Amino acid sequence: DYTIHLIFNVLLSMDFVFKLPLVISYFLSFVFSGKSKSIISYMGLVLSTGLVLSVLYGTIYGKSELKIKTVELDFKLLPKEFHNLRILHISDTHLGGFMKSKKVMNLVGAETNKANPDIILFTGDMVNNFYFELDGWTEIFQNLTKEKPSYAILGNHDYGNYSNWKSESEKVENFNQIVNAHKDFGFQLLNNKHVILKSGEDSLYIIGVENWGHPPFPQYANLEQAMNGVPAEAFKIFMTHDP
Repeated sequence: DYTIHLIFNVLLSMDFVFKLPLVISYFLSFVFSGKSKSIISYMGLVLSTGLVLSVLYGTIYGKSELKIKTVELDFKLLPKEFHNLRILHISDTHLGGFMKSKKVMNLVGAETNKANPDIILFTGDMVNNFYFELDGWTEIFQNLTKEKPSYAILGNHDYGNYSNWKSESEKVENFNQIVNAHKDFGFQLLNNKHVILKSGEDSLYIIGVENWGHPPFPQYANLEQAMNGVPAEAFKIFMTHDP
């Protein structure tokens, strides 16, 4: 069961962060003596406890909190018709980590309606690994993307590289299901592609590439292919995912 898998990973993380300060304080205790040695041991215990509580809080409550950051960008070369363009940027939802709780994405939908963006950009990692993580999310995302030009790219987790598959065809099917879900959700997937946005006589280009990260992360991006046909002088918005 995928939920059990996630809980197990949380417990492993808590075990690691608890032991790490204790190990460091243990070795530091050899350098000191007397009261200093006791103080270092207590500090290690306090730090370990604090880190475990932080992980626990983030796991239980942190994933249900929504923070919105508004950033104003100024470009001298931005075409006049696109002044005051409002972009909603979302990334790394990792839907399998929500354990079927839709509270956060419902909040995202509500805040999206308030912000009233002109376009929506999603920059990868829709899932943790499996297409079935997407079950039950279609309506929520369609409410988010309806009547808004919405574009997406893939992140490293969307390729199914973090699981042992029975066959290559099973992995390919999982990937195809994830790709199709992006379309069902209302996103145009830009896998090494670009689109043109036009307003009046002005235009700008949105360019998306597949995941590109430093090794050992996959490197699938083909910028040359994505830029094929894009004028050098055009104003561009570039979408990429780097783990």
